Amino acid sequence: MSSFSLTKMNQVWLLFRALEMIFESICMAIHMVASLHFAEPMPHCLIFCGTFIGYLLLAFIRWVRLISGQRTLLHPAMFISLSGMLLHFICALLSMNYAENDFHLKYMGPQEELDHVFFGFCKQQSVVCIVTGAIYLMQSILLLDLIVKLTPNADLNPIQIIREPPAWDDSFKKMTNEELDSLARTTADIYFLGKKIDYWLRGKSKWFRQLAGGQEMLAFNRANVESYDVSQTLSIDITIREFKDEIPRHLPNDLNEEPKRDLEQAKSLGDLQEDVEDEDEDEDVAADDEKNIRR
Repeated sequence: MSSFSLTKMNQVWLLFRALEMIFESICMAIHMVASLHFAEPMPHCLIFCGTFIGYLLLAFIRWVRLISGQRTLLHPAMFISLSGMLLHFICALLSMNYAENDFHLKYMGPQEELDHVFFGFCKQQSVVCIVTGAIYLMQSILLLDLIVKLTPNADLNPIQIIREPPAWDDSFKKMTNEELDSLARTTADIYFLGKKIDYWLRGKSKWFRQLAGGQEMLAFNRANVESYDVSQTLSIDITIREFKDEIPRHLPNDLNEEPKRDLEQAKSLGDLQEDVEDEDEDEDVAADDEKNIRR
């Protein structure tokens, strides 16, 4: 298997942009109808209009960028998704807070509260806000996965021109478990409404083919290389240490005792040689004394 894999997800981001525009429009429509209701209007809060209209415009601008062939920048998209998730969850909590603190709903029974118009508007807006926030949460998870897996500035690669339809990729059927694990760590295997539909649209539409394959992001297998080098270094170090420790354990007793015997023999020979040298020196001194006496 090659040391890197290609990640192409602009067609997936286009699907998310469409979902964002649909649900932002639903949120804005519910809020407009609820705030314009004659008998029980919902309080007109700036956070509702700012969140719904602002992120509707952002989704539309990003949708136009994808259609026109512009690249997707991962870090700005991550910031937009996280802030959108947070604001929509706040809007959902604020909507139900209005329902809990409404003067009329406090003195109604459970069934009367469910049938009340104001409670219905608050619940509808809260549910749609939660769904929209969940969409942004899914995008945040995918973007974080890509940022962790890809090399730095991988989203700044130039846009390529794609003319040929892609071949059906079934090489994963021949991969081992280790290769499949490595592929999962370095590739975002996500397609537009499924792999078969994604490949079918790429084969039928030149525009979709360019959208899906124009921005290639190289995902180097850094995790495997680092883990392999570290494990190899540790294994060598441990092997050397174990080898040093195990040598005296596995040697026979005779081999362990032979160096000691040789050392003792060498010491005894050295002592004998020193004794002989001392005797020679004594004889020389005695001979010199005799010569001096004769003189």
